[in-house]
Amino acid sequence: MFACKKFSTFQGLMLAACDQEVLGKKLKYGKIEIEINKDFYFEKFCSKEELIELLREAKIINLFGNRIMKIILKLKLAKKEDFKIIDCIAHLQIYRL
Repeated sequence: MFACKKFSTFQGLMLAACDQEVLGKKLKYGKIEIEINKDFYFEKFCSKEELIELLREAKIINLFGNRIMKIILKLKLAKKEDFKIIDCIAHLQIYRL
C-alpha cells in the first residue's frame, strides 16, 4: 500500500505519495532533517493500481519511497538518475507542463 494525498491547484492535480512504511519518518540530508509528514502525504492508502492511475493524471507529483521508485521506472516517468536518495529513501518531484 501507498499513502496518497491529492491537492487541487491552478495547474491541475497535485499528488503527494509515499511508500506506507516511510510515512511519518524523519530523514537526514546533511544538516537538514526532512519529515515525510502525514499531514502532507496522507489522505488515504492506495493500491498500486490506484497509485498508477493518479500518477498518470497528476500534473505535479511529490514522491518518497523505494517501492514507488520501481513503479515510476517501470512506467518510464523518470530515470533512475532523476531520483535523489535521502537517508536511503528515494525522492522525486515531477512537474508536467
